[in-house]
Amino acid sequence: MDMMQIGMSGLQASQAWLNVTASNIANVSTPGFSRQTLVVTSNADGTVSVDGMQRMSDQYLVSQTWGAATDVGYAGTYASSMLALENVFSTDGGNLGMGLDGYFAALHACMADPGNPSTREDVLNATRQLTGQINNINNTLDGQIDQINKSMAAMADEVNSLTKQIADLNMAIQEGTSQGQDVSALLDARDMAVLELSELIDVSVVDCGDGTIQVTLPQGQPLVMQGESATLGFTPGTSPSDGKLEMKFGDEVYYLNPDIGGALGAAYEYYHEELIPACEYVDEFAQEFADAMNSWQVVGYDLNGNPGKPMFTYDPADPAGTLQLAEGFTNADLAFASAPGSAGDNGNLQNMINVQNQTFVFDSLGGGSFSLNDSYNAVYSHIATASASAREAYEMSLNVMEQAAYEWMGVSSVNLDEEAMHLLEYQQNYVANAQVIATSDELFSTVMGMF
Repeated sequence: MDMMQIGMSGLQASQAWLNVTASNIANVSTPGFSRQTLVVTSNADGTVSVDGMQRMSDQYLVSQTWGAATDVGYAGTYASSMLALENVFSTDGGNLGMGLDGYFAALHACMADPGNPSTREDVLNATRQLTGQINNINNTLDGQIDQINKSMAAMADEVNSLTKQIADLNMAIQEGTSQGQDVSALLDARDMAVLELSELIDVSVVDCGDGTIQVTLPQGQPLVMQGESATLGFTPGTSPSDGKLEMKFGDEVYYLNPDIGGALGAAYEYYHEELIPACEYVDEFAQEFADAMNSWQVVGYDLNGNPGKPMFTYDPADPAGTLQLAEGFTNADLAFASAPGSAGDNGNLQNMINVQNQTFVFDSLGGGSFSLNDSYNAVYSHIATASASAREAYEMSLNVMEQAAYEWMGVSSVNLDEEAMHLLEYQQNYVANAQVIATSDELFSTVMGMF
């Protein structure tokens, strides 16, 4: 083999190296891009052969980033949701403990002079403030339900888009591989699609060995098989607690539990395990409070010596949203007296005040017995603790994600300093091989001139 052919093979290899390096540099900021290198072989005759390109990727590290992304998606969504719920109950407008204290303080202020119109009016003002507080909490929670319903529906649509994208890439990679094409860009795109999917739900990925991957939920429900993908949908239901997440794959329908991981799993879990119970608690709180006060109001006597009448009204289907002071109820209707014709009597007023320490069975709190204040403290303590834990888990997940990304970058990302050095090296190789060719041509011309 003469110098000309050796030089030509080196020149072609140098050109290929320069092309690969240029591609790496051009894609340095492309999300998910895996740097590429050449596969070359040194032949016995002194030439070099370019056998193709190799995508620098470690699938174990890629899988690590997928798992870390799932944890970040879950922890971030859960932490933000819990913080929003904590804010509902922690502000002055949502602190039921403060509202109750103000209400019962107004009742206490009437003990010395139960017939005083001024202090009796203060009771009505405190009543309106407390019922308004309960109404506002209810409306805010209803707004969160609506918001999270829309969010879950949007995330389900995004899952559907990504699973279809992965299925389409499966087929493109399989076809390209069978035809001997470079499918590196398609593999990068599929890995990125799985990464985005992992942020939404927890997935298990299996390489099928034919260029395709199979993607399932951890419980085994299929998301992507070959070129076929699943369809997720969220149905709010006839009542807030009836919301269901379902998945269709072919003719099969799967109803999913909240523990599907990722941002969608966090939203679904928060919806069922925190938001709906909080709504049920506020409804139960409103009903227990109103019924207890009404029960004493109707056994007492008002300022005019008439039998008392209910102080609160509400719709049993929506206690917290409809609780209010009865229409036309005035301070004279407060039935503080325990007997007719005794305006200065505070016997029944004391019974009303005692409601503050009365215990009630709260189904929304596992059937436990609590005073009204203690029930609020229990709910808020749980929410605040869960919120703090969620924020801590989110910080930890970010650290794990950062480490996983760092390890992936160590193998797959483009280092501009290294690529710049390669560029100079391959440029020099190109020039040197061109010089070999020129020298070979010169020698050949010299030899030919001898004849």
